[in-house]
Amino acid sequence: GVYLVLRRQGVSVFSSRLEVDASDYIRANALFGGLDQRFTSPNLRGGEISALFGGVELDLSQAVPSDDHIEFNVSAMFGGVEIRVPDNWHVIVDGTPILGGIESKVRPRESAAGTPTATFHCTVAFGGIEIKN
Repeated sequence: GVYLVLRRQGVSVFSSRLEVDASDYIRANALFGGLDQRFTSPNLRGGEISALFGGVELDLSQAVPSDDHIEFNVSAMFGGVEIRVPDNWHVIVDGTPILGGIESKVRPRESAAGTPTATFHCTVAFGGIEIKN
């Protein structure tokens, strides 16, 4: 139903895109489609990742944070998001699943001086988010 209404309005429904601004802040979106990207920035500042009736696979395993602590806002509505992070990151995952799931498969790492920390703020409804290394 949503597809038919949006199509009549002239909205491109099946879209996926990864935008990175000049400060290496990620915006990844999948709407009724899929996005599979690797991001290798030496100066990553965080990002916003969302999937609506679609899926996002984002590989950050070669990225380096610009600061000791970066944050991501991740949402999945009737879709899924999979994020791969480097082994040396300390990862914090928080969020609210509504008839969905948030799963962190990151190997535990202590937060020590010089260890980058990434916080993922997740919102899920009828979908799933998985963060792993």
